[in-house]
Amino acid sequence: MSYRFELNTSYQRLRRYGAQVSGGLRARKVFDPHATSWAQMKQRIKREREQREEADDAVLEASTVTRVEDADNDAALTAVSGRSWELSNKEASADPHATLFKIPAKRIKSFGAARAVEESSRIVRDGRRFAELDFEKTLDGLETTSARLATAFQAFEAADDALFDPRRAKKALIRDINALIAVTEAAILTAFPGRDDIVSAILQPWFERKAKRKTAGAGTEGTTENDPLVPDIDDSEEEPTA
Repeated sequence: MSYRFELNTSYQRLRRYGAQVSGGLRARKVFDPHATSWAQMKQRIKREREQREEADDAVLEASTVTRVEDADNDAALTAVSGRSWELSNKEASADPHATLFKIPAKRIKSFGAARAVEESSRIVRDGRRFAELDFEKTLDGLETTSARLATAFQAFEAADDALFDPRRAKKALIRDINALIAVTEAAILTAFPGRDDIVSAILQPWFERKAKRKTAGAGTEGTTENDPLVPDIDDSEEEPTA
């Protein structure tokens, strides 16, 4: 049999499989050591899933903070653009507008956070040359928002980079689960030679039985489609793939 999980299998499915196998092994005392191994594996799955969820949450939190700061920076850019347009007598070729907005504010606002910070910082720096035009307060606002955006984006990048370890850990986890399945199958057949039915009872994933039941079709002989031992539980793959 030697069932193997794909590397993008959800933590939910892995955890439930751990419960299935450890429970099945407890049916025979000879398998107690292997049942313990699977119970420990289930705890590892739960622990690593929690770590992955925390890392995912950190990315979502940081990305949302960055979006908020980006919105504020866009508003500050609009304010600077509007003020520079007025100070240039609404002439795009006149200063300070010509110097500050070689790239239109509308286009800058479409940039990613890193590029938006770069352009905003340049506008503030170049705009200081026009201090005598009572431009300081508007530029101060953009300087503040671009600094906050830069900090938020750095936090987002750090959180995103931190996902690498949980992703790598999940792949290692699934490889270890697959290895444990092979070891467990060998142990079952050693204790009960030729008993592929016991191997299947313990190691065949419940979701495969469920799929078989659903595709058996009405009127099919046998009891597969009505097997009460096939759990009717939600098995949505809600976690992101590794």
